[in-house]
Amino acid sequence: MRKILRRILNVDHLGRQLSSRTEEVTDDEQGTIQEVSTNDLYVCQACQRPLEKLEEIRGVCVVCRRQCCVTCAGACAVCGKTMCSDCRDGFAERPMSVCDDCRAALEERLAYHDRTQEDKAAFEKLMAVYGADMKLAEQLTRDQGSILELIGRIVQLRLAGKLSHLERRIVQGDRHGHRLLP
Repeated sequence: MRKILRRILNVDHLGRQLSSRTEEVTDDEQGTIQEVSTNDLYVCQACQRPLEKLEEIRGVCVVCRRQCCVTCAGACAVCGKTMCSDCRDGFAERPMSVCDDCRAALEERLAYHDRTQEDKAAFEKLMAVYGADMKLAEQLTRDQGSILELIGRIVQLRLAGKLSHLERRIVQGDRHGHRLLP
């Protein structure tokens, strides 16, 4: 019995096997020839999809360090680093995938933005209250020589003290170093 074995390997630039093809021909010398052909394919490390060509590999995931193929590879929307489909995660601000480093920066930025919006809303509310106090003080001071004028002057002085304190907080910040928004 004669046996002929032919093996064709497809390897990447690092020598790793991507696919192989094995052909086995056997002859029993009585006229019976048998041929068996098998194909072994490289499987993507990230999504387990069989790959036939080296060009289908897109890179290594920065999170899990597995190779990614054209199907599962994606990129961080901020820095462009390659990520596999398992490691990609969306960010709520916009529908985009970001890596862990960029996510931390975006979450910090979003938290800062939220704090800024809260500070702005609190400042505007405070200014509305002070504006209402000022209108009340103006109405009270219209009556010359009455007790209401005296109360109006007291309200104006109290409001002037609050506004000067607010000005210091805007310019210098509070004891934590946070400045109010003008």
